[in-house]
Amino acid sequence: MLRTFGAVSALYFLTLSTPAGEVVRLLGKLHVPGIVTELMYLIYRYIFIMMDTQGRIRTAAESRLGYRDFITSCKTFGASLGNLLVITLKRSGAYYDAMESRGYDGELLFMEEERQFKIRWLLWAGLYGAAGAGLKLIMERGGWV
Repeated sequence: MLRTFGAVSALYFLTLSTPAGEVVRLLGKLHVPGIVTELMYLIYRYIFIMMDTQGRIRTAAESRLGYRDFITSCKTFGASLGNLLVITLKRSGAYYDAMESRGYDGELLFMEEERQFKIRWLLWAGLYGAAGAGLKLIMERGGWV
């Protein structure tokens, strides 16, 4: 259970601290097919479009007392789901049109800045890894794991 928690925490840390463009660039350097990285980025973007749209629909439904009792809540929920699909498809179409007007030709391009490798980054990573290994060793000897 602790390993799973650690893996999920590391994934959350990577997701919340790294911009999506950086992840796409790294995957490109690892020779992941472009279609996979582009789909990943577009799905990531679409999630936020859906969340924004759902928030607006919910606010509109609450202002019209759409959640006052259980029956009304069920009807409002069903209508909101139908509207969410239609509205997000329209918005994603508008985003696609905007991408095409900016020269999209089937390949997403990200502005990249060249970074120089610094040896202190390697030293910090080594120190972090050594601290983690030391902590694991201490926990194993103490009988905690």
